[in-house]
Amino acid sequence: MAQPAKFNFDLDLSKATRDSQLIEDRELQQMLDRARAEGHAAGYAEGEQSAQTLALQQLVAATQSLANQAGAFNQAMDEAQNEHFATAAQLGATVGKKLAAHLVAAQPSTEIKALLADCLSTLTRAGHVAIRCNEELSTHIKEIAEEHAANSGFEGRLIILGEPDIPPGDCRIEWSDGGLVREFDTINAQIEEKVAQYVMAKTGRAPHPETPNTTDQAPQANYDDLPADDMLIGEEV
Repeated sequence: MAQPAKFNFDLDLSKATRDSQLIEDRELQQMLDRARAEGHAAGYAEGEQSAQTLALQQLVAATQSLANQAGAFNQAMDEAQNEHFATAAQLGATVGKKLAAHLVAAQPSTEIKALLADCLSTLTRAGHVAIRCNEELSTHIKEIAEEHAANSGFEGRLIILGEPDIPPGDCRIEWSDGGLVREFDTINAQIEEKVAQYVMAKTGRAPHPETPNTTDQAPQANYDDLPADDMLIGEEV
């Protein structure tokens, strides 16, 4: 059997030459430079991508904020417009009621005359018709009722009842199986109810209460000097 060769530790590592190196220093430096360049490029690209992502996120956030502000602006405009409509409706109703009050005070028999004309023309066969009105207007209303009764062919009995608790301009007409009532306060209440419904639908709130104006009261009518029939507003020609 062959004897193994002895290892005499005669290898001197210090004698290794430059040619024995696996990678030369120049090549190693080039590899390091390339690695640094690639790392720098990768870091720059990642940073640029992060900046673009951040810019895009900021743009999306700004767009969303602008959309929210536009929505809030449109809602505010709608609310302001609805509030304007509601205020205009209340103002119109208030002015209309004041004008109507002045007109009724100035010519309280005008609407009663129109009501009598409509009723007596359809009640020609009624046995009697009772007319309740303000006592200071009863004489004038009697003349108007008799005139319309004659023109319409009414042959029944006319009863004129002047009552102090009936305001000027109000009237109640009664016959055997029916009747009509004209009350200024009731008409005002109906108008206020309709306006309140409109305001609630537009704004979701109740109408603002009206501020009483003591200097803007309806004038007191002088029933001793009533205008002639042909001077009344609403007179049919």
